[in-house]
Amino acid sequence: MAVRRIKTSWWIDFRYHGSRYRVRSPDNTKASALAYEAILRRELAQNGTLERLQKAKDKKTFAAFTEEWLKLYVDVNNKPSEQWTKRRVLKANLLPAFGKKRLEEISSMDVEDYKRRQLADGRSPKTVNNSLTILRKCLVTAIEWGDLDKLPKIKLLKTTPPKFTYLIPEETERLLRVSYHQPWESMVHLAVRTGLRFSELAALEWEDVNLSKRIICVRRACVCGITGTPKNGKIRYVLLTHDAVDALAKLPKTEKLVFHVAGRQVNYSMGKWALWKMCEAANLRLVAWHALRHTFASHLVSKGASLKAVQELLGHSTIHMTLRYSHLNQDNLREAINLLEPENPPNGVFWATSGQPEKIQGLQHFELARRM
Repeated sequence: MAVRRIKTSWWIDFRYHGSRYRVRSPDNTKASALAYEAILRRELAQNGTLERLQKAKDKKTFAAFTEEWLKLYVDVNNKPSEQWTKRRVLKANLLPAFGKKRLEEISSMDVEDYKRRQLADGRSPKTVNNSLTILRKCLVTAIEWGDLDKLPKIKLLKTTPPKFTYLIPEETERLLRVSYHQPWESMVHLAVRTGLRFSELAALEWEDVNLSKRIICVRRACVCGITGTPKNGKIRYVLLTHDAVDALAKLPKTEKLVFHVAGRQVNYSMGKWALWKMCEAANLRLVAWHALRHTFASHLVSKGASLKAVQELLGHSTIHMTLRYSHLNQDNLREAINLLEPENPPNGVFWATSGQPEKIQGLQHFELARRM
């Protein structure tokens, strides 16, 4: 008999072309054992071996695969900040949802249910999309390594452009007039005038600064105490304004690093409190260091700088990131709308090219112009 019970388990035991096959049934009932016997015989008839079935049986769970993925891919190819982010998202969100499933069991329906539950727990669409991006990259790697055959469809949620905080020119000047102990006063000044990230400022060395030519080379960034390449791995050059040069000239050149505290490299926690103290002294709302980067870009765009130039100065990998500032310069849009202005406005109303009324006749037209 090909199917029989041995102690508490059901087994399939038969011969095929002179070879004996003895396999435990995956479901411990006689009916399932008979069904599995038919699968085994069909696999032998089609392929002559049970290796494909055995490989499928041995496929990894998502939790087991992510352990290998973190060690062999993430720790090798990603920056420390990205490694930390992926581990945090996996532990907090992805592993509780998919950890026990085998890789091939993760379906598009499972992904949609994950999105639903994440939103119900109060997470923003952007946060959910970040975790879905990590999930997709992990599964794509599984395909590349031969642990998965097909990628489930992973559709990102629609999101609105994120809001960002920046200082208007009057607020910026108040902040830059604050006298504070070094290196923070000069560091804030350089952040506003160059748009460097805090990690890039913390890793800046004097060999990367040329005060006579008023230019700095951004080739390093320090995140979590580890110095590496800047975000996107690109080296860029940023020109300095005269006041930025003056701010740097105030600093001693006794250490390799431009910004340091008693020879120790500055970290974000130290910088956060220093910036907040300066904001309080300037009677401003408390802002983060990244707001100074937004301030730099916003002022450039509002003064007519091209988005391509701003992209290069900020070190954005694509123009898409820089487009968030495009609404700050409406001159081109106004010029386009002015093309539709009638040549002979009714009732003697004339408009200047800036869109403001030059001459208004009648109270009705005055009120209309005032509202616009």
